[in-house]
Amino acid sequence: MTTDAATGSKTIDTTELIRVFGKIEATHGDTVTTVVNAHQNTPSDEQSLHLLQQENQHLKTEKELLLKNLEDVRQAMLLIESRLPATPEPVTQSAVKNHGNSGENSGFSRQTG
Repeated sequence: MTTDAATGSKTIDTTELIRVFGKIEATHGDTVTTVVNAHQNTPSDEQSLHLLQQENQHLKTEKELLLKNLEDVRQAMLLIESRLPATPEPVTQSAVKNHGNSGENSGFSRQTG
């Protein structure tokens, strides 16, 4: 691989390839056979279109199922929220007794309610 000093583009020197790998000799039959075999392994446009249509239909169906599932979850959340009390009751904490040394604060404060 060489780099052109003027443009900075990289190129492969074919003479170097020939020196390393030798001269490539292909007959007309080899080239045609390769092209024909490659073409036979690729799906036709109609096959490709049919496969893409099937995949598209599958994705649409999956999207509809996911949207229905999402709507079901939303309905369940609304039902749960409707059963919650209108105003939450205040949370009361029980008083914590100080079992440490006298005069030291244990980090808990006693709440009176």
